[in-house]
Amino acid sequence: MPDFENLQRVFEAAPYDIAQMDGAHTVSELSFLLQFDSRDSVWLPSRGFLHRFQAGIAGLGGDYEFYRMEAEGNWYKTLFYTGATEKYPHIFHLRARAGFVE
Repeated sequence: MPDFENLQRVFEAAPYDIAQMDGAHTVSELSFLLQFDSRDSVWLPSRGFLHRFQAGIAGLGGDYEFYRMEAEGNWYKTLFYTGATEKYPHIFHLRARAGFVE
């Protein structure tokens, strides 16, 4: 059974940088999101694109200072239909993501 009294305690063999983060801390971040969506459906897309770019900066009152950027691209394409009435599409979905924190 876990020791619930020491949930904040970092494992003794953790690297020095991780051990320094023991305890409660605050992260304050300001970020924005730019998104382009040309999909035909939000729930079950069969064609179109969804692109996102997000950036944020932390350190405006919290314990840590960093900035981050993330980008994501999604492409949906109907390959073919099956079924007696050909109403069941087979969709190809390609997704790429990249990002960094410094």
